[in-house]
Amino acid sequence: MESTQPQKKIVKEGSFVEIDYTGIIKDSGKVFDTTLEEVGKKEGIERDFRPVVTIVGSGILVRGLESSLIGRKEGEEYEVELTPEDAFGEVDSNLIKQIPLKDFEKEGMDPKVGMVINANGLIGVVRSISGGRVTVDFNHPLAGKKLIYKVRIRRILERDLDKIKGLISNYVREKFEVEIKDGEVFINLEGFDLPRVMKESIVKRIKDHVNKNYVIKFVETFG
Repeated sequence: MESTQPQKKIVKEGSFVEIDYTGIIKDSGKVFDTTLEEVGKKEGIERDFRPVVTIVGSGILVRGLESSLIGRKEGEEYEVELTPEDAFGEVDSNLIKQIPLKDFEKEGMDPKVGMVINANGLIGVVRSISGGRVTVDFNHPLAGKKLIYKVRIRRILERDLDKIKGLISNYVREKFEVEIKDGEVFINLEGFDLPRVMKESIVKRIKDHVNKNYVIKFVETFG
């Protein structure tokens, strides 16, 4: 007799997938990120703990993690090891800069080893101070590291409404509502607003990955 059990959905390139994950630095075993509140609080991580919705192949998550989802089934749990190339890249010596100490003093800054700075939009960490020069590393903090991700595929989103809600949930922690009617998408931000750059990013992802013909409208309701 043929099985009457429904076939589990499988992740493909372009799938909208809601996942939980925990990221671990392989060499040290240190947890650097997680969507799970219980794990995060234990590790002293501060963030908004909730599942993440990714579009496989879009670059929302690191390349190796997204590609590892392909072929997996809804509800599946697994572990994957990523090389630096598939995670946050190798350490680039060109991103380690020597900056005169006097440049910091002009800005009223007293640099210390380990200090995080923002220089023309680039985030860097002060590695050393010597001979009137400050060595600042602008590589990603996880560059050059092998990572392990523990992943659970919660669900694969197929309806446009679910896809759009999932995308918005990556940006918004407050309550919101979405309605699709006659080719228009109404996003009701109930009592709050979003920065323009976030709205533009949401619109771009909806048009690029859901339906390019949707007209998207943000509605701000204040009771």
